[in-house]
Amino acid sequence: MDPSRANAPWLEPGRPGYEAWYVTVSQPSARRGFWFRYTRFQPRRGLEGEPHSALWAFSFHRDDPALNTAAKDVHPLSALRVARRPFEVSLGEGELRLDGCRGRAGDTSWDLSWVPVGGSALFPFLRPPWDGLSMVGNLGAQLRLRVSGSVRAGGREYTLAGEPGGQQHTYGVSHAFRWNWGYASGDWGWVDGATSRVPSRLGRVLAGTALGASVEGEEFRLDTPWRVLMEPGEISPDAWRADLGRVRLAILPRRADLIGVTYEDPTVGRRICYHTEVADLELTVGERTIRREAAAAFEYASTEPLPGLPPRL
Repeated sequence: MDPSRANAPWLEPGRPGYEAWYVTVSQPSARRGFWFRYTRFQPRRGLEGEPHSALWAFSFHRDDPALNTAAKDVHPLSALRVARRPFEVSLGEGELRLDGCRGRAGDTSWDLSWVPVGGSALFPFLRPPWDGLSMVGNLGAQLRLRVSGSVRAGGREYTLAGEPGGQQHTYGVSHAFRWNWGYASGDWGWVDGATSRVPSRLGRVLAGTALGASVEGEEFRLDTPWRVLMEPGEISPDAWRADLGRVRLAILPRRADLIGVTYEDPTVGRRICYHTEVADLELTVGERTIRREAAAAFEYASTEPLPGLPPRL
C-alpha cells in the first residue's frame, strides 16, 4: 500500500458514513502544535442533520493554552472533491495533496508543504484484508514528514521549518463508541495507534489496541485482529497507555491543553472528541526509549463531554 492508496476515497454517494483526511504538526521547540481536517459526513436516512463537508483548523499552545484556537467552516457535501492519482482533496479554499496542504477555516489559514523522511511510513490500524471486519477504519498514510510553511491563527503568524508531522485518513459507517488515539514523530522515528470500542459487522463491540512504532530503525506493528483483540486496553482522558512487554507507550496530556469537538454520528447519537497536539511522549521499543515533552498528539472520545470541559465546536 502506498500513500495514494491509503488516501483513496471510501465514502460512496448515498451511503451513510463519515470520512476525514487530517494533518498533525508538532513544533517542539516552541511547545506548539496544529491539527487540520478535511471531512465529509452523510447521515443515515431519517436522522437529523444534513450531509455536508467541512474544513477544521486548530492550534495548541503548551505554555499558554489561552492562545488555543478552534475553527470549522461547513460546506455542501458536493463541495469536497477527491482525485485518486495524483491524490488531491479540494474543498473551498482548502487543498490537500501528498506533498502539502492549504486552507482557511474561520480566521485561521494555513499553507504547508512537506517531504517524507526515510521513505513512506504507513500504518493501517487493521491490516488488509482484515480491515473489512470493522465499521471504523484508520490509515496512517504518511507518518514521518518534515513540514514547512506558515499558519495564521488567533491574529498571530507562525512559521514552520522542517517540523515533525504526519497525515492520516479515517472513515466509517459509525464512529467508535470510545477511544484513545495517539501519534508522534521526529528524528527518532514514529508511533501511531489507538485503543477503542468499535462497532463491528459481526454485531459485537470490538475492544482492542492497534499500535505501530519505529524507533531508530526498529519496527513494531500490532495490526492483525487476533493481536489487536488480545489487548483490550484502558481508555482515559488523562493518558493513553499500552504495555505490550517489548513495547511500552504512554502519551500524557494536560486537561488545560484539550480542545473538545462534537462529531455527529452517521448512524446514531454523537461523540465528543478531546484533542491536543502538545501531550508528553514516553515510548520504549526494545532497548530504545524516547521521551519528548509537548510533542505528541492525543485524543480521548466518548458519547458525553467531560465535566467542566464543554466542547468548543
